[in-house]
Amino acid sequence: MSCTKCGSSVIHPMSGKCSICSKFEAVGFYRYMTGQLNPDGQTVNAGTLFPRMEIPFEWHVLAARRIDEPGLKVTGSPCKNHGHVGLINSKGKCQLCADIKQAEEDAARQRKRDELAARQARKHAQNLESLEERRKRNERITELRRQMAELQAELATLDRRYGTGDSPRQRAIEAGEKWYLPDEPCGKCGQLAERYVANGKCRGCAGR
Repeated sequence: MSCTKCGSSVIHPMSGKCSICSKFEAVGFYRYMTGQLNPDGQTVNAGTLFPRMEIPFEWHVLAARRIDEPGLKVTGSPCKNHGHVGLINSKGKCQLCADIKQAEEDAARQRKRDELAARQARKHAQNLESLEERRKRNERITELRRQMAELQAELATLDRRYGTGDSPRQRAIEAGEKWYLPDEPCGKCGQLAERYVANGKCRGCAGR
């Protein structure tokens, strides 16, 4: 792959910029930043290949930034890693490379925050779903218990009325016991006391 501007095949592997063009751009940037413009005021002489290099908008932005950040220095040599124009920070490093690194770190931190927020949202949704399922389950249990109580009451009524079912007296007879505990209190003494299997007499009444 060759550069379409100068024909060089020496390309920065990390940025894809032509190494030869990068050198001329760095020279042009340095002359722009130091006020060495062509007489037209719109171009700079960046060397034999680019005697009338147009000033890109990015250079105006960098010039304004240098005013806000006096620690930035301008050189006529390009960045070795990416071929950026020569703008060096107080650590002696390419400021544009530092900007890229900072942007990548910020993006990585933002991705982590987004992933954390997504996990928390999923967990919250699962908790809400669990609470809803628990509420429905409890409602179902309550309803079943209510239905069971109604059925038990109906069964007891039928058993008293028609003598069907496995009554306490019947169970006592089958077990060979003399006394049994009824389901209802005595109609005479009002006690829920044992009764004699043979004749149904209340033990509570006998004690009166």
